[in-house]
Amino acid sequence: SASNKRLDLWVDPTSAIGYIGANQSAQQLSFQTSNSDRIRILNNGNVGIGTTGPTRTLDVRTDSGVLIKGATGTANAKISFLPASGGRQYDLGNVGADFRIFDASAGVTRMYFDNDGNTGIGTTTPGYKLDVVSTGDGLLSLTGGTKPAMIFKVGTAVVGGIQAQANTSLNVSAYGTSS
Repeated sequence: SASNKRLDLWVDPTSAIGYIGANQSAQQLSFQTSNSDRIRILNNGNVGIGTTGPTRTLDVRTDSGVLIKGATGTANAKISFLPASGGRQYDLGNVGADFRIFDASAGVTRMYFDNDGNTGIGTTTPGYKLDVVSTGDGLLSLTGGTKPAMIFKVGTAVVGGIQAQANTSLNVSAYGTSS
């Protein structure tokens, strides 16, 4: 139609490999291959990859995942989050074979996941499945309803636990005994 224009891309005179299409009335732009939209830009600036109706500035829909990779052999990939005004910048990204949540505003790693499956809070060298390190008081806070608890298991067997009783007492149990 008069309101739709397109630029066909050809590799030879008989077969187009794709096209860039413009819909004048909707003020949209689409990039297509094999007669399917691959990228759609709406008149509000939203960009869709894998969707013709993007609902955010960048809307990616795929069943095969999204890859963000460093450009050179030693570069680490990351995604940065920064509020429009004020606030802190946080980066999610890899460090070699490991992964971290980095507070770029403070220059501090907040959480670190090593390639052995260990998680560090306050440390980039966790030695345990959960390794919490602090230079101050209050290393770990556990908040629950009226009876917050920690349970200790060996395999599937409960071997002990710690439970607060309605903010009045603390029970420590080992192998079914209490103290």
